[in-house]
Amino acid sequence: MPTIGHTIPLTRQALAHNPTLQADVDAYLSGGLLVKLEQAIADALAASTGTVAHAYDTDLATTIRTGVAAAQSAMRELGPGVITVALSPDDHAALDLSGVRLAQWPAVIISSPALPTGTAYIGRLKLAAQLFANPVQVVMGYASDQFIRNQITARATVDALAHVAAPGAIVKATLTN
Repeated sequence: MPTIGHTIPLTRQALAHNPTLQADVDAYLSGGLLVKLEQAIADALAASTGTVAHAYDTDLATTIRTGVAAAQSAMRELGPGVITVALSPDDHAALDLSGVRLAQWPAVIISSPALPTGTAYIGRLKLAAQLFANPVQVVMGYASDQFIRNQITARATVDALAHVAAPGAIVKATLTN
């Protein structure tokens, strides 16, 4: 599995004089890893072959809603489950502003900046796209000439692999005409 990491340089004085800094460092490292894991999943979705293509239909809301219907029929072997619509924040905002009552849809809608504008991935994504990961490891140590500069590096790493197990269960919808 590939290793995904995130680092932050610190000074020893800052760590010694600011007891709350450790919590901030943990939050920064965790957030950085989550962003990179989210990008890994988005990249795996974009690179997967065998997804069900769904063309633009009338408008954004109609395209996504008919995509949800297509996803409900795709790969029924996965069994019943929640349909998820994953799209970019810009597309999500446009959908919200379209006036459609999304609460009545048989799908959960999520947005991620890792996804490109103009494309939505629809399906039982919890079953069809997976992330295999080992526990996160956090270490602090010197890199390069940091000892001379009284600095250390905090590094969080995780061995993780984003995998699209059932691309035929995912509808890839084009949201623009």
